[in-house]
Amino acid sequence: MDSRFLFLPTAVFALIALLLWWHYRPADFGMIIIVAALANIMAAWWVMKARRDWLSFALLPALLLWSALTYALIISQQSVAWTILILTGAALIAYWRLVYMYAFKHAAYRPFSLERLSGYISFVTAFFSASAAYGLKTFLDLATWQLTVGIALVNLGLAYQWMWVQKAEWKHTGSYAAMFVIATVEFFVVLSFLPFDFNILGFLLASVWYALSYLSSAQAAGQLSSSKWRLIIALVLAAWFIVLLTARWF
Repeated sequence: MDSRFLFLPTAVFALIALLLWWHYRPADFGMIIIVAALANIMAAWWVMKARRDWLSFALLPALLLWSALTYALIISQQSVAWTILILTGAALIAYWRLVYMYAFKHAAYRPFSLERLSGYISFVTAFFSASAAYGLKTFLDLATWQLTVGIALVNLGLAYQWMWVQKAEWKHTGSYAAMFVIATVEFFVVLSFLPFDFNILGFLLASVWYALSYLSSAQAAGQLSSSKWRLIIALVLAAWFIVLLTARWF
């Protein structure tokens, strides 16, 4: 039997086992994070080992899983935490299914499906990681500089993923990626002084991340115009206005 057909069932089983481990042994969180990384690396090698860039396929799902597990850990309602983890698991299975189809079933694969899903996952990862960082600052009183380093590393990973998915060369888009990361980290520090719930702060930073990634992509493709500037800024400001208007101040 071709081992390729065992890939998705094995991925589902491994994901369920990992989530149950997280639920029953939260004290093993550090080990769970390491195993999650190794599992994604093994999945990437299993499906894409014939490619030189096979390891890049493991980066985004690992970042999503790390951020989701951390975010779910600080949420008090277990039902909400499990809903988040189940949806995260569905996104991971969808991601690896598209990778599998891209590698072995070209006729069934729709062009740019993986790129579009990666964009959605990147936004959710930005939200989970930012909310988790602000939550850790609130509940554990961690130093801002420590959390800033973590956010910088996550955004470096997302920036690399963005360049890789865009098939961009560093000499052409490296400066945009660097400015993208620096600006996001600066916003993270500034937003940390606002008196909002960690979920609100996470959404605000994720919206900034989305705007910067959109503008960076348009600039790298030579398609950035004043109308696109105005559109994305208007969308972000409208989202901020709605959230801040309905947010609970404390």
